[in-house]
Amino acid sequence: NELHRIGEIAGQLGISGVDNILKFEEVIARMVASTDIAADAAATAFGQIASVTRTPIAQIDRVGSTIVALGNAFEASESQIVDFTQRIAGAGTVVGLTVPEILAIATAMESVGVETERGGTAVQKVLLAMQEAAVVGGEKLEIFAEVMGTSLEEFQRLVQEEPGEAFVRFLDRLKAGGDTAAIALDALGLADARLIGSFLQLASAGDKTRRAFELSN
Repeated sequence: NELHRIGEIAGQLGISGVDNILKFEEVIARMVASTDIAADAAATAFGQIASVTRTPIAQIDRVGSTIVALGNAFEASESQIVDFTQRIAGAGTVVGLTVPEILAIATAMESVGVETERGGTAVQKVLLAMQEAAVVGGEKLEIFAEVMGTSLEEFQRLVQEEPGEAFVRFLDRLKAGGDTAAIALDALGLADARLIGSFLQLASAGDKTRRAFELSN
């Protein structure tokens, strides 16, 4: 009955084809059996993540395997990683992050104790601000390039071609900036206290984000 319920949710989410539904049921059942995620929540979350990130259902088992690996290696439960991923998947996909990169950011944030809603909003704001600066230019582009220690052209190239690397480098530079990091965020129009707290918390955790990227990839 639980397997049928997973299949029902798959249909509600627009997943079609016997092979796809059976694949989806198997992956969700394995996640439920081996992690702290409940069946309904897992089915809904995985279906939405696959839809938003345009991940083929044939590859959904790779998403599950990655989440389990990250949950085992970092101080974050699988359900926390999935919740955070749902929150940032849209913005991450818009700016060109891959699914492994989105999962890695979610893991890193959760592993340093950043609350999902607060951290998810912070990540979305920074990702979209970086893309806006790279596309529109102007003062924000100059500030981002200065914070990152790059030329204007190199910052634009990074954001447009390697957005995941741009995000990690931004964190590295915030850490190196010490007390000036909050000033830099403020200058970029990202002065929300929750955002600053989330990013400084993550930046202070050393190379955790980069390690999450490497494992996830």
